[in-house]
Amino acid sequence: MLWLPLAFLPLLLCGAAILFFGLVVLLLFGSSASSPGGWVNGPMVGGFLLMALGPFLLVIGCVAIPILVLLLCRRPPATTLRLWSLSLLNCVLLYLAVGYVLKTSRGKVYFNSMPKLVKITHVPPQTPEEKQTAAWLNRLKLAGLDVQFHMPIDFYGRAVDQEGKPLPGVQIKYTPTNAEPSTGEDRVVVSGADGNFHIGNLHGINLGVMAFKAGYIPFSNSPAMSMYNYVDYTRPDFYVADPDNPVIFQFKKLAPAEPMYSWMGYLPLMGSGAVSYLDPQTGQASTIASDGTMAISMKLVDTPAQPSDSTHSRFTPMVQLTFWFQNGGGFMNPTDSYAAPETGYQGTYTAPLEPPQRVETWVVFKTPTGRYGSLRVSGSVKTPDRDFPEQPLLFIIDYNPSGSRVLIQNASLRINSKTRAPDPVEN
Repeated sequence: MLWLPLAFLPLLLCGAAILFFGLVVLLLFGSSASSPGGWVNGPMVGGFLLMALGPFLLVIGCVAIPILVLLLCRRPPATTLRLWSLSLLNCVLLYLAVGYVLKTSRGKVYFNSMPKLVKITHVPPQTPEEKQTAAWLNRLKLAGLDVQFHMPIDFYGRAVDQEGKPLPGVQIKYTPTNAEPSTGEDRVVVSGADGNFHIGNLHGINLGVMAFKAGYIPFSNSPAMSMYNYVDYTRPDFYVADPDNPVIFQFKKLAPAEPMYSWMGYLPLMGSGAVSYLDPQTGQASTIASDGTMAISMKLVDTPAQPSDSTHSRFTPMVQLTFWFQNGGGFMNPTDSYAAPETGYQGTYTAPLEPPQRVETWVVFKTPTGRYGSLRVSGSVKTPDRDFPEQPLLFIIDYNPSGSRVLIQNASLRINSKTRAPDPVEN
């Protein structure tokens, strides 16, 4: 009569499957927000049980029990066979149904129980609200990317001008980071009459935001192009949407472009300490000084070598560029490429050291007669202990002869018809 107890094995297995998946669901979707080490690690444990023990129980139900029944019960009653077959079928269907539910609703279950999140300003979290937010986000990270990609995204911003007044018409392009394929289409919202805008109805881990408006430039400390993270509170760009505290995007209105001289050419700098002279109005570069020209000196400076280079040399050469006018005026490192500052110019300005294979210096100048402009120098310089291609030092100069500090370039307003400066004459 061995068939009698064996007939109930599928029922026992079906009950075990129900208990097993109940435990998995509890571990995966438990709402406890305790510290790491408790239910916070539930998703990891639940996922391990689902992957490791689930197939094992399924093999027992579909293979081991049928073989055992056939071997020990050569002629089991028909009722027992039907009971066994029905129980086994129910067990298999239960596995399939629970697996499908776990796969399709896992993220929804997480976010239906999401608490009110707060911006975490202390790491590790200190306040009860911060600890609750951190605990829930820790569980979210343990659940894997397939769940994190379903994190709801909301973003609130406000565009203002240089005086802090609302700035309508600012375009904001945004891109979420999630598992959805990109369509290639720009996602854009526009700030309203009050300067406010809202990005929502999205999900993902990050949100990239880029704001711009024709005729305006963002302030240097304004987040005109930024990334915001929604799942990792330890990152400096972690963001929690708050409609009462929108992110401020501040812009400055550009002045109209003015007629300017624009030149491009090469400096006749040869040898360490050589000096070239450049006329900002004619673009003429020379080795002879004349009225109104700026002086540019270049020399190689030995600096302590990095440890990786110590076997070759104790020093590594760097390029130093120095700028000055003959009678007044000055130079400075620019903070704004659209307008020259009123003050802060140095009679002799020495640019930071540059590696000889990648010289790139940019300055703003004020001439002795009170005219403004900008100068960019780039190229590469040959040194005895380095083997790389040498390029002549290229200069690009923009010069406003009106006395205005506006440095906005406009090809239609360029005074000179050609941009290539005359070749330097060496004497």
